[in-house]
Amino acid sequence: MRIKNMLFMLFLLDLFLVLWGLMVAVQTFFIDADILKFPEENIRLLLILFILFAITSMGGLVLAIMHDKKYYIKLFPALQIVVFIAMLFAKSIFG
Repeated sequence: MRIKNMLFMLFLLDLFLVLWGLMVAVQTFFIDADILKFPEENIRLLLILFILFAITSMGGLVLAIMHDKKYYIKLFPALQIVVFIAMLFAKSIFG
């Protein structure tokens, strides 16, 4: 498989993981927010999604740097910044 195709697939996988994580977080903390019931399975799913995102995003960034693909060198850190801002937003809401 060509490097550009592999980087594109990694980027789509990262984007899917980010959207899935945001969807689970919104459903857990905003839509079905119950103070008396702590949704451990959703928190565990968010942790697994974040670990998978970190591995694939760093792998894609290293691969893009190794093959000097400047377009993807910009895209992978952009997704990392989106996740970081979402985590800051969550921290500001939930303390």
